Amino acid sequence: MFRFHPQLIVGSYARAAQIGALLVLLFVLLLLFSLKLAPPFVEERVMESLYHIERQALQTGWTPDLARQAGDLWRASGDLVRAAAYWENADADARVLSALAQAYVELGDWARAVDTLDDLMRLAPEDAWANFQLGVILAAVAPDRSLPYLNAALPTYGDSLTEVIEGARRGDPMRVGMALAEARLWAYAELAFEQVGSARAYAYGGYVRDQQGKDGGVLIETAVALAPDDPQVRLLEGLHWRAQGDFAASLQTLIGAAALDPANPTMYAELGTAYDLAGDAVTARRWLEYAVTLSGDDPQFQAILAAYDAEQQSMLDVLGMTDEPSSPIVATPTPVG
Repeated sequence: MFRFHPQLIVGSYARAAQIGALLVLLFVLLLLFSLKLAPPFVEERVMESLYHIERQALQTGWTPDLARQAGDLWRASGDLVRAAAYWENADADARVLSALAQAYVELGDWARAVDTLDDLMRLAPEDAWANFQLGVILAAVAPDRSLPYLNAALPTYGDSLTEVIEGARRGDPMRVGMALAEARLWAYAELAFEQVGSARAYAYGGYVRDQQGKDGGVLIETAVALAPDDPQVRLLEGLHWRAQGDFAASLQTLIGAAALDPANPTMYAELGTAYDLAGDAVTARRWLEYAVTLSGDDPQFQAILAAYDAEQQSMLDVLGMTDEPSSPIVATPTPVG
C-alpha cells in the first residue's frame, strides 16, 4: 500500500536551521560580495533590448519572430504573463510551444497549459517532457485521459510515475495527489487534491501549498474543523506550523497527533524533529530512536536516525566539542510534553 511520508520529504529542518544559524554571518558576507561581482545592468539590458524590438515593430509591424524575441526577453525578466502573451503571437514551433506550456504550468493556468501541450504533441508526439507534463496534469483532473501520456513518459521518468499511473488507473485523485507529493511535484499535487473534498485532501493541499512558499493555512484550518481527531490531519497541521516557523505550536500539535495514532512511527519521527527544533536534542533523539523500534527497524527510519546522529556530530565538531550528550532510552515512551 502506497504511503506518503512527510518526514522523508521535508527532511530535517532542525539541523539545517542550526547549521544555518552558525553560518548566517558568512552567508550574508558572501551574498554581499556576490552582488558586488554580479553584472549591474542585466535587467537594464533586457529592457533596452525590448525597447529596440518595440521600435522595430513600430516600423515594420509585429512579426512572429519579433514576438518570439520579446517573449524570450520578458521570460528573462521574470514576467511570465507578458512572455506568454508574446509567445502566443509567435510561430507555433516546438520550442515556442514548450516555453509557452512551461509558462502556463508555472502560472498555474492549467487549461491553457493542456491546450498548448496538445498542440506540442501534434508536432512532437514522442517528446518525453510533453508527455510527462500532459500526463501528470490530466492524472489530476481527467485520469482516464492521462494514461497514454504517462506510459509514454515512463521510460524517461521512471519510478516517479509508477504510483501516479496506479492512481490514474484507479481514477483516484487522492492517490494521484499523494504520489505527486511523494515525487515533490507540489503544484501538480495541489491540483489533484483540489479535486477531492475530504478533510485529508484539504490538509494535504495545505501542506503542498506550504512547500511552494504559499500559505496553506486556510486549507489546514478547514481540514482540522472537519476532522479534529484525524491523526493525519493533525500531523499535517503540525508540519504547517513548522513551515510557518512556529515551532512551539508545531511541537504541541505533533504531540497531539502522536497521541491519536500511537502505533505510527512517522508520528514519532516528526515528533523527534519537533523537539530538535525546540532545542531539546536529547528528547529528539529518543523519539527518533523510538520510531526505528516501533517500525521494526524499517530502513527509512534508520536512515533518519543515522542522518540526525551524523549532523549532530557535525554540529559538535563545528563547536569544537567531542563529548556527545547522553540520551536515555525509555522502553515505552508516551507522547507528552
